[in-house]
Amino acid sequence: MKIFNPKADFAKIAISKLLRKEGIRTKDLKKW
Repeated sequence: MKIFNPKADFAKIAISKLLRKEGIRTKDLKKW
């Protein structure tokens, strides 16, 4: 069962934005 979790999606977006600010490639963190 796949449950829609807006909080989890928001967290991923927020983390990706922070990583972009730090200059880190999100491709390297696609593992999680």
